[in-house]
Amino acid sequence: MNLQDCNTAESLRREWVNQYANDFDRYLTLTYRNEVKSVLRVNRDLKTLAKHMRAKAYGQHALKYAEGSIYPMMIGGIERHASGSIHIHMLLHNPPKSAQRAIDDQILSNYIERYVTEFWERKGWGHQTHYERLLAESDRRKCLGYCLKYSTGQNQNNFLFYWDNSAAVLPESCLR
Repeated sequence: MNLQDCNTAESLRREWVNQYANDFDRYLTLTYRNEVKSVLRVNRDLKTLAKHMRAKAYGQHALKYAEGSIYPMMIGGIERHASGSIHIHMLLHNPPKSAQRAIDDQILSNYIERYVTEFWERKGWGHQTHYERLLAESDRRKCLGYCLKYSTGQNQNNFLFYWDNSAAVLPESCLR
């Protein structure tokens, strides 16, 4: 990797931290119960997770009426353990008030990290999940920087999902 690539990767990380750090208030680490080494598998699982979270917030079919990419849902990066198995670091945000179904409003907003970890484990994917609430802006910035620490021009391991749009930025590789 040359200096230009390093500067570009660092500027991309800085741009994402500056743009998105304040949008998130929970930090999660999701691990797999069994070894998963395929980025395509991780992408599929992240898409499934995002789809279920949107359905919980909007209802099963309401998302098709939502437009734009205004409300970020989760952002993060994937990285490998020493064994080569992938795990996920992410920051998570509550759904926008306009999207929350009245019956689930309080539950989803107050316990969204628990919903994610329970869903992850119920699918049989995870174990040793970890989450914490981030209160200070500096905590949010540090955690997002940590999530994106291995993202470079050659290692596009970051992802971004929105509440109000099914389009997403997905990891392309996971070299570290």
